[in-house]
Amino acid sequence: FYDRAQIAGTARITKDGYFVADALVARADNIQDYLASELGLTDRGPTDIVRVFRPAAEVFHKDALASLAHRPVTLDHPADPVQASNWKDHAVGDVGDEVMRDGEFVRVPIKVMDAKAIASIKSDRREFSLGYTAEMTPESGVHDGQSYDYVARNFRYNHLAAVARARGGESLRIIDERSTNQET
Repeated sequence: FYDRAQIAGTARITKDGYFVADALVARADNIQDYLASELGLTDRGPTDIVRVFRPAAEVFHKDALASLAHRPVTLDHPADPVQASNWKDHAVGDVGDEVMRDGEFVRVPIKVMDAKAIASIKSDRREFSLGYTAEMTPESGVHDGQSYDYVARNFRYNHLAAVARARGGESLRIIDERSTNQET
């Protein structure tokens, strides 16, 4: 599953050429649309929309947050989970260990160290999307006036992908309007 992220502070380029920033990478108490095929559902058409509620208690659970520290940053989502056997094929950076709640969001420090990936993040992959697993429980309800079909629980994160367009809404766009060419 994937989620969208946003740079929370000033993104910058270090004197070594690395891209570093704080990013808002997950939002709690929201509903996201998934295709039935993305959830592995066979009781409906593969392109049917399934609305999934993401409760704060699950998004901010200590085990979920702990699973996000030190995850690889990738360009786009790899076909398979990132692990030791394919890490070199996919990783262009990493998530730091200061994973924290920031209002309705999860905030993490990120560092991208690959020059081609940095150029892409600055031009065409301006959003980040978390790759994760979660238990999807069929449970209908309404949150903030919006109906949902499933509830996501027990989040475990695998990677953070730089993507051209991520799920989640314009308010979670990456790269703020400040310059990303400052050296430190």
